[in-house]
Amino acid sequence: MADVVANTGEGSTWAEVGHAFGWTISQWRAAINALAHQGWLRFAPAPRSLRPGARARLPRYAGEASALVWSSASR
Repeated sequence: MADVVANTGEGSTWAEVGHAFGWTISQWRAAINALAHQGWLRFAPAPRSLRPGARARLPRYAGEASALVWSSASR
C-alpha cells in the first residue's frame, strides 16, 4: 500500500486490497475496518484515500516499503 501511494500519489481502493489478499467483499470490508480501528490503516470518504495508519511500520530507507509487514489478529 505504501508503494502505491509513493508511486501514484493515491491510495489503493478497498477492492484492490481485497483482491490482492483473495478476500470476499464482506471479508475485505471487515478487515479494512478492523485494521483502521486498530490504527494500521486510515481512510476518508474520498475515493483512493486508503493509507497506512499511525501503527504501520514506515521504512527507514528508500526501497524498503515493499518489506513492510502488517499483522492483525484474526477474528
